[in-house]
Amino acid sequence: MKNISLRVMDEEDFRTYFENKIERYSNVLSENVHEEGEDPFSKAVKQLNNLLPQYA
Repeated sequence: MKNISLRVMDEEDFRTYFENKIERYSNVLSENVHEEGEDPFSKAVKQLNNLLPQYA
């Protein structure tokens, strides 16, 4: 069994995580959502800023 530890992210850790999350999520949107309008990257930024606004 592996030990799991939790720690508070500092601003730099969060920005790194958030930028990577936006890229991965926009890829998922572009592969799976086929609708007119907002491009997947902009949609990912908007949705993730609403969900995780702390350091955005």
